[in-house]
Amino acid sequence: MSDAPVTTPHPTDLHVGKLIRAYRLAAGISQEALGESLGVSFQQIQKYERGMNRISASKLFEATRLLQIPPGALFEGLETDPGDGFAEHFAAFFATPYATRLAGVFTKLEPRQQRALTELAESMAPGQAAPVQG
Repeated sequence: MSDAPVTTPHPTDLHVGKLIRAYRLAAGISQEALGESLGVSFQQIQKYERGMNRISASKLFEATRLLQIPPGALFEGLETDPGDGFAEHFAAFFATPYATRLAGVFTKLEPRQQRALTELAESMAPGQAAPVQG
């Protein structure tokens, strides 16, 4: 039996991992493809995304280049309460099964259609307050 202490992932590692996953899914890149580009296995990408392993600065920088995002994008929302900002909503959205399909279709809609679809989704969401008419 090992005497090594069991540690939980650091909240920053969890946050960065969630956003790597969200941006990867948004870009339509598989764990295998990202891993190959970074020179690591897809299992290692899974560990980064779960916050189980820390990603080195060089791999983090290369990942942001591949995902075509600024490096700072992976740290957005750390200053606020967890679950309180855009980064958390973004990560949660792209973790859902139909997110990439919806995002792809949504951007092709006219602004009035985007508003109508958004209002429909808001009306269907449990506990969602009615939008303020402007």
